[in-house]
Amino acid sequence: MSREPNDTGGAPDRADYDSPWKNGQEAWVLMHIEVQGQPEALFPRRMYTYNYRICDRFDRQVASLAILADDSPSWRPDHFSYELWGSKAGLWFPTVKLLDWNSRWEELEASTNPFASVVTHASAVQCSSRPGANQGARKQAK
Repeated sequence: MSREPNDTGGAPDRADYDSPWKNGQEAWVLMHIEVQGQPEALFPRRMYTYNYRICDRFDRQVASLAILADDSPSWRPDHFSYELWGSKAGLWFPTVKLLDWNSRWEELEASTNPFASVVTHASAVQCSSRPGANQGARKQAK
């Protein structure tokens, strides 16, 4: 993993993995995973910006995923797009809302799915930066 500076105030982590497809061929998969701890109006645009910058730099397709670690049940950004004079650009990305997984915490901790590891780690980091955040829900889930 490496950190590379950028001019938007953040520095995305990057991990490169070779991943064999079911047909046995290898593929270079670029995933952009962003963990967002609080609602932010510019977050969808940042997702778009990081996606196209990664694509441009490596000349490969990029899969972007947002992990929303905030406490607002209604904040669920899933795209950024714009249109100007018939020209359109945008990015639609899947999201995982940590609040949605509070009742399934034991299932996540027991899972061998890489997604579960990312979610539990992101949640642990978020909770350590906000004392008391989500602790009640997790205790109820156990």
